[in-house]
Amino acid sequence: MVRENIQAGVLWMMRPCVFGFNPETSASNAFQHQFPVEDLTVKVQSEFDHVLQQLRAEGLEVHCTQSVDERAPDAIFPNNWFSTHHDGSLVLYPMMAVNRRRERESSLLDELRDRFCIDRIIDLRSHELEGRFLEGTGSVVFDHEAAIAYAVLSPRTDRLLLEDLCHRLHYRPVHYHSTDAMGMPFYHTNVVMFAGSSFVVYCPESIRLKAELEMLERIILESGKIPLALSLQQVSDFCGNMLQVRNAAGDLLTICSGTAWSSLLDSQKELISTGSRFVVVDIPLIEKIGGGGIRCMLAEVFLAHRPTASC
Repeated sequence: MVRENIQAGVLWMMRPCVFGFNPETSASNAFQHQFPVEDLTVKVQSEFDHVLQQLRAEGLEVHCTQSVDERAPDAIFPNNWFSTHHDGSLVLYPMMAVNRRRERESSLLDELRDRFCIDRIIDLRSHELEGRFLEGTGSVVFDHEAAIAYAVLSPRTDRLLLEDLCHRLHYRPVHYHSTDAMGMPFYHTNVVMFAGSSFVVYCPESIRLKAELEMLERIILESGKIPLALSLQQVSDFCGNMLQVRNAAGDLLTICSGTAWSSLLDSQKELISTGSRFVVVDIPLIEKIGGGGIRCMLAEVFLAHRPTASC
């Protein structure tokens, strides 16, 4: 049975002090592109600031931490190294790129503890020593309403770690293989999948094994949601990298980039808009050079706010 109205109303973002093409992640992330841009960090900070203002204007509680690490070019994507959950859990994830592990040294966790109640920490970071990785809500698309965790297996998404995490969180793991037109595994699940309140976005073109495709579509239907198919081109346009949230007034919002909005078909927009309102943000440099989209910039907070008394 699908639970209702449990989308996050609180988000956390990380404002970068530097931004650039990350050579440590480019081998597995075909979405990254390297080209010269004058004053790149300044322009990306402007994109970031506009998104932050836009989301707050929509009635969302958005917290922001300023990164100070000049050796963390992907700090703008905090969703890859931590996630929070309705049961009070905070999960810390093992990251493949060494320079991305630096992001966990920021003050964000201290700020999170100051504002919210954390009942337990699930720390998976030690698996980096074994060469096994699971990169947050990049690797795992949580359908919190259906208690399902979808994952595309890749060098950054380990099946056994997924299953261990799901056991601890009491979610059902659903893993499969998904590749681009060149046969390269998609580096993160959240570029090909998005779980909405009444539908799940996926890319059937990318799933080469018929049994896996049939399994995925069956599970989506069994969860009570509508399978919404994307093309490979739409995946390249970040149509899978969206997020639904709920603002203080209770309105359901679907956040997507201008790139994704331009690529979505009218019929897809109509289905997604059922009970939801689009919020379209423009982040072309972040997408093209960083290889991540708006969903990657947003870490959901499902924890209870900390009262005056300590938790």
